[in-house]
Amino acid sequence: MKKLCILICMAGVALFSAQATNVNLDGNLAGGGIKSPGHPVEVFQNQGSVEILFLCNLGKLNIAVYDEYGDDVFAQSVDATAGSSLPVSTNGWSAGEYTLTITDGQGGYLEGSFLID
Repeated sequence: MKKLCILICMAGVALFSAQATNVNLDGNLAGGGIKSPGHPVEVFQNQGSVEILFLCNLGKLNIAVYDEYGDDVFAQSVDATAGSSLPVSTNGWSAGEYTLTITDGQGGYLEGSFLID
């Protein structure tokens, strides 16, 4: 399983354009099980979107994005399976700093920030 997560991670990086920026995540998902290097989730910011790539089967996760004032601008629950992804369109969002949170039902979380110019 660990090798699968690493391969998916490497394949996921190749899927995104050279303009993609990695969004650093802090925290730990309680239901993550076997971990790839880093986290079982990778997030990339592209022009006009944020792409969330799930490297392992993680079950039900809640995804939310908050603006710099703490207002939610995106929220969705997903059943995260290895190799699946969630694109979040940022077209039309105001310039500023945004916080992405990923939580599971067991108290685990990942959190990272990104900027929109």
